[in-house]
Amino acid sequence: MAEFINRIVLNETQTIIGLSELRSVLGFAPSEVWKKRQPPSEEEVDAAPTVEAYYMLKEPISKHQRSNQDEFLPELIPLAVTFLDERFPGIRKVYRRYLEEKFRSLGGKIDKKGVDYMIYEFARIQTRVGHATFLLT
Repeated sequence: MAEFINRIVLNETQTIIGLSELRSVLGFAPSEVWKKRQPPSEEEVDAAPTVEAYYMLKEPISKHQRSNQDEFLPELIPLAVTFLDERFPGIRKVYRRYLEEKFRSLGGKIDKKGVDYMIYEFARIQTRVGHATFLLT
């Protein structure tokens, strides 16, 4: 059971680190470390008044953020972020370098299409980082 929980926490944590780097690269304010949330409606996304508001609605949500069964995660995630940042700072560096490179390909300008592109690129690198993090357990 502990190994299973460790895998969930590590996967959620590396994703949170990646999303933090994505927000930073895009010049957006940091968000809460981890919170429960539900996907927005298409109407909400279409009505987003700013690019940052659009991003906040489109930011990837994990199945554990939608679940009511993972009540332990909000307490563990901040500790796990600190742990991974101290023990494996390369996780944050990989996300940062990759996302900065993709952002530069947009010419440093961001609009809703650019947000969609950056979320797509985040998903690509998140898969690779997630696999490497899984191997830590």
